Amino acid sequence: MKEVKGIKITELGFIPQKIGDLIYHEGPLLSAYNDRNNPDTYYLYKWADCDEKVNRWLVSQVSISNLRSFFLKEISLRTLVLSNPSVFILELDDKLMESGIMISATTDLPNEYMPKESSFYKEDAFTDFSQTFKTRILGKNITETLTFIINEVNSIKLILQRNLA
Repeated sequence: MKEVKGIKITELGFIPQKIGDLIYHEGPLLSAYNDRNNPDTYYLYKWADCDEKVNRWLVSQVSISNLRSFFLKEISLRTLVLSNPSVFILELDDKLMESGIMISATTDLPNEYMPKESSFYKEDAFTDFSQTFKTRILGKNITETLTFIINEVNSIKLILQRNLA
């Protein structure tokens, strides 16, 4: 495996809950997770490397806004990963037990670990789950906007009722 600069840590700082695999080929290559205690906080697990003992994953926190931009093909997967100054590097054994965690600056990652510049979302290269996840992420903006509008309309109604009373 490639040598990676970073600081060893004992835990991720969140409780990962797998949502689904976005890219799968003989095993997951890119998966979506959220924090069990904060379900609107998303993480991408990107497979990066392996040896005979462990698989190495890059774990990046991603905002809903950046996920939306990725699914709308406005930014690449590479840009999505680089949108954070740092990533977790997680090593998992064949029983999916953590055998090492470190935090690394994205600028210190080996180029081989990074997605290509041209890594834009393409429906045919991603799993069926990715389409469902895309719909969920794009729908969050509509739901948030509608909730805001409904709350504003209700506030205006209350003001009008007070003024007419």
